[in-house]
Amino acid sequence: MKYELKFESEEAIEYFKSNIGLAVFEKHRSAGGKYFFRLFLDGAPFALSRKYTTELRVQKGIDEIVKHASDSEILDFSDNDLVFAD
Repeated sequence: MKYELKFESEEAIEYFKSNIGLAVFEKHRSAGGKYFFRLFLDGAPFALSRKYTTELRVQKGIDEIVKHASDSEILDFSDNDLVFAD
């Protein structure tokens, strides 16, 4: 999803973190053979994953989101500041 205002995206992220149990993950395979998933929350599209090389890796990606979503932090890259030092 796209948001105009920063606080809107932060609210959506917090809602997602609080309601991870309601998330639905649909696994797909692209025409090029890569795997990915679509994440739905409250029946609406919420996120699209990166591409994975195997179905096992896409499942591990889903499992990591479910496991760590509620205690994850929000990183803000909107100012293009270098967040991770070398």
